[in-house]
Amino acid sequence: MRWLSRLIKKGEEGQVLVVAALGLAALLGFAALAIDVGFFVWERRALQNAADASALAGVMELPNSPTAAVAMANDYAVRNGVGDRGWVVESINVDATAITVSVAHPNAPLMLGRVLGLLGVNVGARSTAAINSPYRLSNVMPWMLKRSVYEAASNDDLVILKYDARNPEQGNFGPLAIGRRGAAAYRRNIEEGAVVELQGEYDTEPGNMVGPTEQGLQRRLSETDMECDEWHEAFSLDGGGTLHLSPRCNPWLGKEGSKRVVAIPVVEDTDLHGRTRVRIVGLALAFLEGFQCPRGNECQVRARLVKAVASLEDPDSLLGPFDPNVGIRVLRLVQ
Repeated sequence: MRWLSRLIKKGEEGQVLVVAALGLAALLGFAALAIDVGFFVWERRALQNAADASALAGVMELPNSPTAAVAMANDYAVRNGVGDRGWVVESINVDATAITVSVAHPNAPLMLGRVLGLLGVNVGARSTAAINSPYRLSNVMPWMLKRSVYEAASNDDLVILKYDARNPEQGNFGPLAIGRRGAAAYRRNIEEGAVVELQGEYDTEPGNMVGPTEQGLQRRLSETDMECDEWHEAFSLDGGGTLHLSPRCNPWLGKEGSKRVVAIPVVEDTDLHGRTRVRIVGLALAFLEGFQCPRGNECQVRARLVKAVASLEDPDSLLGPFDPNVGIRVLRLVQ
């Protein structure tokens, strides 16, 4: 401290004050910049949340109505703060199966950074949401639907998955051999569900299979969640008219879900003659309504077809591009 005393004694007190003032100004400037950076990090996150919500809302209208997708995206952007504080929608771009939303706060004013000569910065965020379809899926039942039947059906239509002895097709009653042939494998696939892939080829399982059908379904349906035992408990409509599978009843979320919610292979239309090789070209989402096996060779399985939005977190299920022949639509952020 002696040197400082000597400087002061020599009349250089003014230099110390100048250095201290400059240092204080620099500290204030960096503090102001830190405050502004923190604010813009928060605003960037809020804009990203708005863009994500907007894109996910818009993609629910695809692929049927790109115009409705844009309107829905705009609506959810406003619900999440766009239009306030100077936030704007910069662009909304739509293709058949994806939507990209860009939101921004142009020339966002700085609060304290003006001391450094900074007047404003542009803050923005972009989000893309897309429709995907599973190309490999678990919880698949060992019955088949022909493509023509599936394409003609609408939401909530009842179909017969397994026929009785009154209407077989050359010894085929609807069962499909997945994994292994035989009654034991067929019954196990009903109880536990199988894993299949689109474009995979499987053999039909000829024969009425009354006993294994009844045994497998009795066990499967007895284990379903009582709060997911009705169609209206498993599925619900949102405000835009899109069906959603309830997370509680979703069997592809790594928990039990509803044993009545299943996937059904859709196969190419072909004439069946005994054991026949068929190709899976789609996967129908279905709700098992029940079965009737009143006598000997009579046994029918009925299901209600559904096309709905659902989440998939099952490791045995894999996503691919959107496929209209798959009844499950998965909406997710891809960017």
